[in-house]
Order: sequence, then structure tokens, then C-alpha cells
Amino acid sequence: MGEPIPALRVRALDDSPPRASGRYVLYWMVAQRRVRHNFALQHAAAWAKRLGKPLLVLEALRIGHRWANDRLHRFVLEGMAVNGRRLEAAGVGYYPYLEPAADQGKGLLAALAADACLVVSDDYPCYFIPRMVAAAARRLQVRFEVVDGNGVIPLQASPDAFTTAHAFRRWLQKQGATHLLQMPLADPLVALPARKARVSAEIGKRWPKLSAKTLADPTRLAAAIAALDIDHDVAPAPMRGGAEAGEAQLRGFLQDRLARYADDRSSLEHDASSGLSPWLHFGHVGAHEVVAAVLAREGWSPDRLGDPKLTRGSREGWWGLSPGAEAFMDELVTWRELGHIYCWHNPDDYMRYGSLPSWARKTLAEHADDPRPSLYSLAELEQALSEDPLDLSSELNLAA
Repeated sequence: MGEPIPALRVRALDDSPPRASGRYVLYWMVAQRRVRHNFALQHAAAWAKRLGKPLLVLEALRIGHRWANDRLHRFVLEGMAVNGRRLEAAGVGYYPYLEPAADQGKGLLAALAADACLVVSDDYPCYFIPRMVAAAARRLQVRFEVVDGNGVIPLQASPDAFTTAHAFRRWLQKQGATHLLQMPLADPLVALPARKARVSAEIGKRWPKLSAKTLADPTRLAAAIAALDIDHDVAPAPMRGGAEAGEAQLRGFLQDRLARYADDRSSLEHDASSGLSPWLHFGHVGAHEVVAAVLAREGWSPDRLGDPKLTRGSREGWWGLSPGAEAFMDELVTWRELGHIYCWHNPDDYMRYGSLPSWARKTLAEHADDPRPSLYSLAELEQALSEDPLDLSSELNLAA
């Protein structure tokens, strides 16, 4: 079937056999929006090779999601431009779709899935994505698999939602080595024969693809975004979206700031942060890619892992890396994946106050009556109306 991925990373939401009459394998890219280091794309490519069918990648951007604005739309669309170029070079069909108005994208996935042998998508634990994907799987009546490419630890491997970072570290240091060595292929399409999937003209007419020219031309892209009914007050950020920009950010971090990370990551004057958050958030860069790059730079091998009986959940010492790399891996793996795992085990209420662990609610309650010279509404904070100079500076930076 091609290069297999760990079984713990795959869930069949519809376990019916692949449709023999299907014309292609469809990968619905919703969270891991990249071509490289992508378990879901690797799994879809393996299915395509096994069935002797072409692979088609659908990447769509809805207009109706919360906080839709120029900044987020442009960042995601710049990622689509990179994905389009890379999939074209690999000979894989790509269907980038920008919803022009609310609900106009409805029916596209179902139409493409009607001609598919099966559908593969991303298993992501947060925001509206789990509900959206589950609803699609119930509706499409075709084999539908989701693949977890969120982090080093498969979500299904976690026994429970850890309420402290220390508890997660202790478990990670005992169980994590096996998962750490199970990396996605850097190029999941390397063994897939170049073969473009054919999409019916009716689909293309009703839901027109976003053209490669529009994606490649900043002026055309800006015009396409300006025509949308979204929040235009939040201007695009100075950084570019997409895997190429994210990979460049990673290279710069490894070269210039990783060695200082342990000491300077929280310093405003000597910033040593990775700056990778937006690319990780939108899936333009994956955690596995970052981990692999750090370990390669450190000349790491598995025999450098510490003894969990000695490290006992400590922040340092288990990875067997330099201080800067140890500190960064704790942020990237411990803290980032702790959040994903918590959402996975608490899918319905992770955003509610009551879902906080008891120790956190106890601490908040103890400080509920602390003196506060000023109380601001959410609207005032959003408009940077605070009188505190540090808070005001932070709010203005967020609003910029």
C-alpha cells in the first residue's frame, strides 16, 4: 500500500470498503495545510498507489468562520499558492477553492466525494474542525478516514487529559521514544506516479477553482480578498503565509536563536523565540518537521535519551540536547501537545471555565477579590483603551 503510517494515527469515520468505481482518492486538507511532512497526505498517497488511482487534494477556505478577516485569509491563501506549486511539480491534482460568499461552497465536498474511492482528511481536535469533519463523514456515504498529524504523540496514544505539564512529561518520558522515531516522510509523494485526477466540468463551473495566476499575483490576490464579505479592518500581517516562508523562519531560528533560546526566549530586548506560531497554527509547517530539524542540527541519536526513572518529568535532561534545544523541545512538544491532548479528551467543553483543572480554578478563585484599579470590557480591550502602558503596548501590537 506504500509507506504505512502508525495505526494509532488513523481513524475510520466510515469503514465501508473503498468504492471500486471511484475515479480518484480525495484528500480534504483542512488542518495540515502543507505538502511535506504530512501524515494524512502520505496516507492518501499510499491509498492511491494501492488502488491504482490518481490523488486529488481539495483545499478550501470558508468565508463564514469566526474571525474571518484579511489577515487570516491572505495568510492561508499564500499557503495555497505554495501547495499548488508543489503539487503541480509532483503531478498531483489540486483543487483550491475560495468561498466567494456565505454558503456558496456548500456541496463541493460532496460532489468531489461522489467520484472518489475514499476520502482522507485531517484529525484535528480543536475549533469547528472536528464537528465539520464528523458531519461530512456521516453525510458522504463513502469510506472516510482521518489522520492525526498534529504532533509527536498520537492523540489516541494518550491515556487521558493531563492536568499539569509535569504529569505529561513523566508519561512522555516513559512512552514517547517509540512515537518520536515514527516520523512522516519528508516527501510523501515521492513514490506516487504523476497522474492528474479528472474533475467533472459541472463541478468546475459551479465551484470554480481559484486560479494559479490569482494565487501567484499579490495584486490579484488582494483584489479577491477585498471582494469578500469579511472583516477588512484587520490588515494582512507583514509575514507571508505558506510552507516556504515557514521553512525559512525555521532555518533562521535554528541558525540565529536556538542556542540562546533557554536564556532569552522571554526577553523583549534579546528575543530568541522561534516565531513559528502562525505557520504551525495553520499547518504550513508541521511539528515533526521542526523536531526533525532540531534533532538533525544537534546531531542527535536515540541513545541520547535520558532514563525516565532519573528525569522523572523534569524539563531538562531527557532529550539529551543542548540547553537551548531542550528548552525549545519542551515548549514545542510538552506545552503544545498538552493542549491538543486536553482538547482531544474534552471535545465539548475545553473552552469553558468549568473544564479547567481544579487547581487552576482554585487559584483563580483565591485571586477573584484582588484589588483592580480599573476593569475593562472586552470591547475596550479589543480597541486598546487600557491605561496601563505595558498592556496598551501589547494591545496595539496585536491590533497592528
